[in-house]
Amino acid sequence: SVTAAEVTAMGAWRTLSVGDRVGALVFNDFEIREIPPHRSRQRVMQILETLLEMNHALRVDGDIQPDPAMLNRVLGKVLQLAKHDYLVSIISDFSGTDEETRRAVTRLAAHNDVIALFIYDPLEARLPSFGKVIVSQGDLQLEVDTGDGQFRNRFSEQFDTGLKTARDLMLKRSIPVLPIHTVGPVREQFMELLGHGPMHMKRRK
Repeated sequence: SVTAAEVTAMGAWRTLSVGDRVGALVFNDFEIREIPPHRSRQRVMQILETLLEMNHALRVDGDIQPDPAMLNRVLGKVLQLAKHDYLVSIISDFSGTDEETRRAVTRLAAHNDVIALFIYDPLEARLPSFGKVIVSQGDLQLEVDTGDGQFRNRFSEQFDTGLKTARDLMLKRSIPVLPIHTVGPVREQFMELLGHGPMHMKRRK
């Protein structure tokens, strides 16, 4: 959630700096907040304050039930707002992607520019061997053995499948997908993905 907020902040300030209006639909598993587009610093600050407030509401001991359907509900609202010639940035872990998501994204991309920013934790991609650990979600706890190689492989395969599903969904509609992980500086990741990072500089040399 913190990385998603940083990505949103960078995009919002950049949009304002080139003289365009900026708005947002900020959501979690139980709430969607609509912030209509406007060309002002105050509107960007409103978006950031909403992100901060919703991030603070996320607690490990909270009683929040996951709702993967929220992504599709948000996309439905975006379809009502972004009729033509918008730049739509979807910043999400894409949990809940399904056939309804495909239809919504197809309709969005028909008349707008769409970019997908896939937020992920590297632990989801490659789970280290920590031995036996306790994982929790609210009041639920489960002991898992991360030393089990088969378990780690299944864990990684599940993540790879999710990423491939999101990428296939977007790329088939010529929508760029930028994977952003949670452990590195967001700005540097953007530079690397857009071909301006240190590795690309070395290759040119």
